Amino acid sequence: MKSVTIRIESADSGYKVSLFDGAPPVAGQGLLAGVVRQALGADEIRAAVLNRSGDAEEIGIKLGDFLFAGPIWDAWKSAAKGASIRTYLDCQAAGLAGAPWEFARFDQSALFLRGGWPFVVFQGREAPAREREWGLRVLVVIAAEDPGDTIGIWREVYAIRNAIREVNRVIDMMPLKHPSRDALKQAVGNYRPHVLHLIGHGNSNGLLLYDGTESKPWGALQIDTDLAAWKWMPEVVYLNTCRSVGDPQNPLAKRDLDPAARQKQWTAVDKFLQYGAVAVIAMQADVQGGLAGACAAEFYKGIAAGSEIDAALAAGRGAVAAIQQEDSLDPYLPKLIVTRPVEEILRYRAELTDCPDFAASLKTFVDRDEQRRRLVDLLEHRQPVVVVVGPKDIGKTWLLQWCIDAWRRRKMETRYVAIGGCRNWLDVVRAIRDGIAGFRNQPESVLRGLGARAQALLNWRLNALAQGVADPPTDSFTGTEKEDVARTRYLVEQPMAIIEPHVKGMAALHAVLQEEAGAQPLVIVLDNFVAGDQGLTEGYFGVLQSHWLDSLVVPPGGSNIRVVLGLGSDQIKEYNLETMPAGYSKVDLGFFPKEEFAEIVLDLLPLEYPLGDKRDRALAWVRKLMVDFDPEYDGQLSGPKLRQRCKEIGGVCMAKRKEWETQEP
Repeated sequence: MKSVTIRIESADSGYKVSLFDGAPPVAGQGLLAGVVRQALGADEIRAAVLNRSGDAEEIGIKLGDFLFAGPIWDAWKSAAKGASIRTYLDCQAAGLAGAPWEFARFDQSALFLRGGWPFVVFQGREAPAREREWGLRVLVVIAAEDPGDTIGIWREVYAIRNAIREVNRVIDMMPLKHPSRDALKQAVGNYRPHVLHLIGHGNSNGLLLYDGTESKPWGALQIDTDLAAWKWMPEVVYLNTCRSVGDPQNPLAKRDLDPAARQKQWTAVDKFLQYGAVAVIAMQADVQGGLAGACAAEFYKGIAAGSEIDAALAAGRGAVAAIQQEDSLDPYLPKLIVTRPVEEILRYRAELTDCPDFAASLKTFVDRDEQRRRLVDLLEHRQPVVVVVGPKDIGKTWLLQWCIDAWRRRKMETRYVAIGGCRNWLDVVRAIRDGIAGFRNQPESVLRGLGARAQALLNWRLNALAQGVADPPTDSFTGTEKEDVARTRYLVEQPMAIIEPHVKGMAALHAVLQEEAGAQPLVIVLDNFVAGDQGLTEGYFGVLQSHWLDSLVVPPGGSNIRVVLGLGSDQIKEYNLETMPAGYSKVDLGFFPKEEFAEIVLDLLPLEYPLGDKRDRALAWVRKLMVDFDPEYDGQLSGPKLRQRCKEIGGVCMAKRKEWETQEP
């Protein structure tokens, strides 16, 4: 999208307003138009917004005329040429930077509500270099007490979760309820969020943090102390609290300062930008909880769809305007300040689409937040062998499919191998090599097996090994080799006591996989170890473990091969893995606990299903429906069954919604 920059600077007789071509920082080149304006009265305008005593349209026209009247508007239209254009507002004039520019109107249009022509406030600062890792992590901090859902915190969290549900391989959300300042520091350091979203209260003196016992001040001085000790700084900070922008009429401020000096006093927004956040969203006055939540939900919906943050926030403002009308103050209260061009902010989404092999099941994946975060984190940190354990039909394959999509997006080459029909280690090697018929020529499929060269290389080594040659001369490899099945069956016809063929076979597999991986990680997922009454015996699993898996663990980080096993509880006992070997990691899947099931169902229902705005009331209805559907429910509910139960309960919710909104369960 084309960009232009409006710069406001102090001048001898008022303010110089200039329009430049391009995104900031811009120098004197590219000047499109310029005018000199008289005093704006920004302090009075901001106080009217803060006290909610002003008229949104009057304020907007005054600000819009200041920015656009005269040649600026003509030059802007000429630059836009009828197409979408992004406008940065770079206010360098003391006393005007904190003006509520979001209210600006011109040519009968509310400028900051237009997502196709986004406006954003720019504040030039040095930003730290960031590693371009994949994916987005959103830490939602619930920092206010909300008895009776009076400010709608649960609806806001719920709406954010729903907004990102279908792209939860791209955006992960973790709620953090009522943390102390130290607990918040620990959570930020451990989770390393790209976005810190804080739901709470604020007043003229700063933010308030409810830590489970009382609300405590979290103003600029406390924030400065805390951020100096944080080991990680979120890229974007969303302060969804009243007056989080700061208050120029703060009684704690030095009243003898002139407006320009008073404007420089530190606020929460300043502190987050000072310590390395590149964008902060904050509120310019008191906001209603329901409206703040509606804006946030639409913002994250836009982020999930790939919008830049200014366009996403414009959509959020538009959602509030649809509720409150454009002439109210509320749509214009969210202020976004960036220190970098928006195209560089939160741009971690991979170009890959959903994994084509599992696209249907990915969008309906249920819960398992803790386990999926752990699985992604383990492989990102080069864990060589991971075992996913759970009872039959608990949802291990479903979870692994979700993770495969997430690993692909993280540039990890991945293969999924169902080995239920494998009787020995050679069958497992063939399954990894060949993939599934019908997918072998599909380059994007994780079911396709190894590449042509790797297949030929593995066949060459197996054929040689069947003739007693462990290391065949390299000049004998042609690249077109096929497996000589009549000979290679010898490798598994020998008694288990004759160990050399097994050892060499696993070494051949490992060498080929290493070459296939190259410099990038290669993830091999071995799943469905039992098909009917057939499965890999303890002895042959021992061959895989002792002569392949264990070699991945030593030395740590020495291989780009990572293996993930999906094993049932019975296989864990059969393969003597109740105690994990050194260097292995285990992820347990259990049934959804009965006492938590209603809350899980409520969180998973689409946004339009819950009844009313009170969480306790909605939970009561879900619990009633649970009993109606399954009076003898004992807590033994797996992921796939939970998905079906959510559909059933959701259908009844929709059919009965109007009736039940006026009745008690």
